[in-house]
Amino acid sequence: MNMKLTSLLEKRYHESGRVSIAGVSFRVSGHENRLYLLPETTKDLDLIDDKGGDKAFIQNETFPFLETVTGISWQWDEANPGAGHIFEVDLDAVIQSLKGA
Repeated sequence: MNMKLTSLLEKRYHESGRVSIAGVSFRVSGHENRLYLLPETTKDLDLIDDKGGDKAFIQNETFPFLETVTGISWQWDEANPGAGHIFEVDLDAVIQSLKGA
């Protein structure tokens, strides 16, 4: 499933595996049901900081973008010690949607 989501993001924005969210360029990839967004340059990191830092940027920019493009809810892996942002599909939201269908 995650490869389809990664492919959707890549095709919609850039064939090269890059995506731009609120003027910030990310490399996008997927592995083991996770979506990875890695800022491409230090300029992109500075733009995230200018927009309030990781938490604010993810809440105000990344979540709305991902949910609009994919049509599903996401969870941010805040405990990730590495570079970039890692997201997983919000399965609780998917289950609630299925219950309501």
